[in-house]
Amino acid sequence: MTINEEKFYEVCKILIATDTFNKDKAPYVLGTAIDSYTQNKFGSVEFDYKKVFEREDKYKDVVGFYHTHPPGCFGMSSTDTDTMTQWVKCFGKSLICLIECEGIVNAWLFVKGEDGSVSILDVKANTTNNVNYYVWTDPTPSFWDNADFLVKGEAYYEEGDQEDPFAEIIERLENLEAGFTAALSGLENLTSAVEDLTNIIAGEEDEQTRD
Repeated sequence: MTINEEKFYEVCKILIATDTFNKDKAPYVLGTAIDSYTQNKFGSVEFDYKKVFEREDKYKDVVGFYHTHPPGCFGMSSTDTDTMTQWVKCFGKSLICLIECEGIVNAWLFVKGEDGSVSILDVKANTTNNVNYYVWTDPTPSFWDNADFLVKGEAYYEEGDQEDPFAEIIERLENLEAGFTAALSGLENLTSAVEDLTNIIAGEEDEQTRD
């Protein structure tokens, strides 16, 4: 066993969508990593599949997966590719694959096609911690400066050729925001009605006192 093997164990996490937004006219999704798990192995790790399915069934917010690689292994393995492809087919939606190696986070978007096919796009990711990952969902060149992730690269497809893979997530978040706005408006109306009722009662009590 090498020194690196003694110090390194692969870790995996589920990515859930906590925000979607546009910055510099580029679409981003904020994926929050939850349920950190390790098998205490140097070169492999597996998800708790039951937890993944339970999360997706309950909240429909799983947008991908994060895991670490041993030093020097910056790209996806064939196992990573096969596993992500199966997750996309199982969930029926596009998913993000984040791999961290030696402090660098690389990202790929596994896109579900209308014909059931799955294509892979190089995308960019940025993080300042080990929980929140900002992922630019436009396709990008295979290599980039990780410190310059906001600079848009050459796209692999023309605009309009395929659907935005995160359109459904954006729509759900917009609906959630609309629901909060409606609830806040209802609360304001209720507060106003209570104030009016309080003023009426106070006015009646004043009249009774004068009588």
